[in-house]
Order: sequence, then C-alpha cells, then structure tokens
Amino acid sequence: MDRRTFLVGMGSSLCLSARKGIAGQQPAILTTFPADLDNDPRGGFTMQPPKQLLFTDLRHIDPGDLAWRTAEGQELPLVNPPQPMVPAVADTSAMPRGIRLVAQKARKDGPIKGLPSRITYDNGLYRAWSIDAYYPSGSDFGSYSVVPASSLSVKYGESKDGYDWKWQIVSENIKVPKISGVDGETFFIDPHGPPSERYKCLYHALILGDTTSYWREYQKIPPRNRDVRLSAKVICGLFGMVSPDGLKWEPIPEPLMLHQGDTDNSVYYDAWLGKYVLYTRLYWLRRRLVARAESDDFRHWTPVEPIIWAGLEQPYSYDVYTNGRTSYPGLPEYHLMFPEHYQRYTQTSEIHLYSSLDGIHWDHVPGGPVVQPGDPGTWDGEYIVNGGGLVP
Repeated sequence: MDRRTFLVGMGSSLCLSARKGIAGQQPAILTTFPADLDNDPRGGFTMQPPKQLLFTDLRHIDPGDLAWRTAEGQELPLVNPPQPMVPAVADTSAMPRGIRLVAQKARKDGPIKGLPSRITYDNGLYRAWSIDAYYPSGSDFGSYSVVPASSLSVKYGESKDGYDWKWQIVSENIKVPKISGVDGETFFIDPHGPPSERYKCLYHALILGDTTSYWREYQKIPPRNRDVRLSAKVICGLFGMVSPDGLKWEPIPEPLMLHQGDTDNSVYYDAWLGKYVLYTRLYWLRRRLVARAESDDFRHWTPVEPIIWAGLEQPYSYDVYTNGRTSYPGLPEYHLMFPEHYQRYTQTSEIHLYSSLDGIHWDHVPGGPVVQPGDPGTWDGEYIVNGGGLVP
C-alpha cells in the first residue's frame, strides 16, 4: 500500500460523522495496518500508527468535497458530463460544517511546594533538575549577575505523585568557562544519543573575557537570525552538559550556540525529523517572540528562526514571552505549546495554547487563554508563568 492509499483510508476512518458513500455504501475503514506500510511518512504522522487520536489540529478532520448530482442522486462528472443536459444539484453531505476546535480553560491546583518549572515523567516517577550557579559574596544577583561564576551544581528532584518533591544536589563543583548570569536551563532524556549522554542539559549564560572571536563568529549569522541586544561588548551563548544517569554531569566547554536565549528554552529529540530541536527566545523590534533551531548532534545548531509572535488581532502591547513547548504524553506526534503572552500595558500575563503538525508550523488554537491569573490576593492572583513538560 502506498502513502496516498494509506492516508485516504485513514481519512475515511476519521470522518467526524457516519455518512453514506456515493453509491449508498459505507466508506472504507482501515482496520489493520499492512506490514509494508510506508515507514517514512509525511504530513504530521509518526513512524507507527497512532495509539490515540487527539483533535488539536486538522490532521484527523476530512475536508471532504462538493459533489454534483442529478435530481435522482446520480453523480455528474465535472469533465465531459453525459448528454442530455440536466439540472445539477450540489451535494455537501461529505463536507465538515458546524464544528470547530476551541481550547478549553485549564483547571488550576495549588500552591504546590517545591514544584519545579519543568517536569519529566520517567519509569513511574516525576523527575526534575535545576542548576545553581555560585558567584562571589555580594555579587550574586542570579541571572542578572555579571561576574564570573566559580562553578555550577545540579539539583535533582523526584516525586511519586507530582506534589510531594524531594530534592538533593547530585553534581557539584562543575567547572565552566568564564560565564555569568546563568539561567534558562532545560533538561531532557535523550532516546537517541549514546548511553554516556542519555541525559542532556542546555542553559544560557553571558560570556565574559575577550569575546572578540565570538563576536566575529556571531556576525556570520544572517541578520534576521540575530538578537539585536548582542554586540561586541555583550555576547551570550547557550551551553550544554551531559550525563549517563541524570546524576553525574559533565560540561561541554564550548558554547553550543551564540544566542541570547535567557528565561525559557525547550529541547527534545524529534525521531520523525531525526534532529534535536530547540525552542528559545528572540527579540525583534523590541518585542519578544519564540524562535526555533535544529541540530544533528546537539553541539552544532542552525541559526534560530522566528516562528511565533503576537498577532495583529491582539493588543499591540503584547509579547510572546516563554514558549512552554511540549508533546502530549505518550504521543510525540502531537506538538503543543503553552506560551506566555505578556501584556506590557498592564504588566500581567496569560497562557495560550498552540498546536502543530510538525513542530515547525504552529496554529493558535481558538478560544482565548487557557490559564489566567486568579483573583487579587489569591495564591495565583499575581503574575503567572508557564512551566514545561506536560505529564500524566
């Protein structure tokens, strides 16, 4: 069976309503998947038949088509219709209408003590990691620090239910180059890399010292992929660490990419693309937006490409701040994003839902924000931000 035949069969089986076929027959439904099924699919499908169908985009909605019939219901071909000429009746029964996809509001639960900003569900456990950077006394301003960090440490958190978290430092005195302002860290489990690098980390930092060579390298990047905040005097990079077990971490000395990706980064390995994918921040026309890059080996990345920004239908003081990219648990083919939209006019925020077939092109799911701050004075009544990693 070729790809077209397979997709036609899938389209027939995924119609939203049962309907009669042209000749009064039920449409064919693909109930088994042949051994010679094309294992290199295109158009939002993964290597294997989906375990579950989610309506987060148009992939499972048959667009249908208009048919022309005689008054007796016989189909009229558009090319060389038979004689004699008869009145044509439009048949719209095979076309979806009266339906729409609308993002639903999320239910909030909390506050949860020690809840990490990004969670991974692995072998029945909720797991999380974070980085601590150590600066000289009196110069520790967190991500706003401008003096060299003496070292890094990795803190590991574990929970059986997602609510009760236990944390411990698992890797200390990690020596790093002359950097400062460490933030934007993200950790993920890599199903593709060698066992010694099964766990990976990416983080942002300000590069100190002589940055002449870095600035020269950065200028080779096309202007549309650069961040205007960087200059010969201010250069930032995304750095990495790897681990065989998530406990003992080793730094990658050179920056993975020259880029100001502070605040929020998301990385995963895409088996469909055969590449590592990064979602990060970019800064155009004084507005924050979401950008994307790819890598074959985690160490060499393409320039970041802008993909999501505030739309013309929104207030003109909006930014798309953090990305919150994730996939649906157990279904990597369903790409989701929960970006934080920052409202500069009121200095408030709200979380929206985006979906994608391929992780490259994204749709803003209708229905407005899915998470908003609660009433003033409540635990969620102030500025809210998104986390990362949708888990069961």
